[in-house]
Amino acid sequence: MFTEEEYLLFINEIGRLIEEYKSCPCPSTKLLIEEHIALMGEAIS
Repeated sequence: MFTEEEYLLFINEIGRLIEEYKSCPCPSTKLLIEEHIALMGEAIS
């Protein structure tokens, strides 16, 4: 189980990754970011 602080840190990290994804021109890097976000989503569910 996560604490509220851990959830907030988690959400902030996902937000940071989304911003990085939006500004990234490289398709292979975007794919890695997508995979990272997907794994984070699985970890929290």
